Amino acid sequence: VIAPSFSVKRFLIDRGVRKPIKVIPTGIKWEEFREDVPERRERNLLFVGRLGEEKNVPFLFRVLSKIRDCEWKAVFVGDGPDKSRFIKQVRECGLGDRISFTGMLPPEELRRLYKTSYLFVFSSLTETQGIVILEAMASGLPVVALNALGISDFIHSGYTGFLAEDEEDFAFKLRLLLENEELYRKFSMSSREWAKLWDISLMASELIQSYRDLKEKFSPPTVLRALEAFNFI
Repeated sequence: VIAPSFSVKRFLIDRGVRKPIKVIPTGIKWEEFREDVPERRERNLLFVGRLGEEKNVPFLFRVLSKIRDCEWKAVFVGDGPDKSRFIKQVRECGLGDRISFTGMLPPEELRRLYKTSYLFVFSSLTETQGIVILEAMASGLPVVALNALGISDFIHSGYTGFLAEDEEDFAFKLRLLLENEELYRKFSMSSREWAKLWDISLMASELIQSYRDLKEKFSPPTVLRALEAFNFI
């Protein structure tokens, strides 16, 4: 069994899976993000994901309401069944002039947004992995996310960003990165290096080697294969 994260592996074990489980995450195309990042960026916060209940998006609206005094704007990329409701909630909480929704974007436009944004925010309560987190870090964006299943495996808290436990903690850590430029730069550089570990070529090599190991383990002995070829058995 191959799982995309250690969180999923633990989940499968807890649900009774007894077969060996190997963790091989889905990789990112590092080459698409290797271009140098801007020296200075506007303080734009970025969220990328499906605008549905499972992504816990209203949590972010409540968090952002707590840091109104900071300099920031936020962009939400994605579409989903709750988009209209979320737009209404943003207006109701008085953040309509600071939060925008783009809908779905083509890959090249999304990469441009990664490159020009300041921080990546993620509020999902459960993920199998969270590819967008790795893409954001590859673009030099520190990530602030909820400490949740499938997310904590890919964020080195205190090195590439922060994992938060609740609204107050999330707001505190956002404020810290928005106001402390030295810490921000440190996290930004660390994020780029960390994301290289999940380059798709490395993940593909690991997957291929796993298949080779299985083939070697379960293939019949050479003599038996030869006899089978000549229909002797």
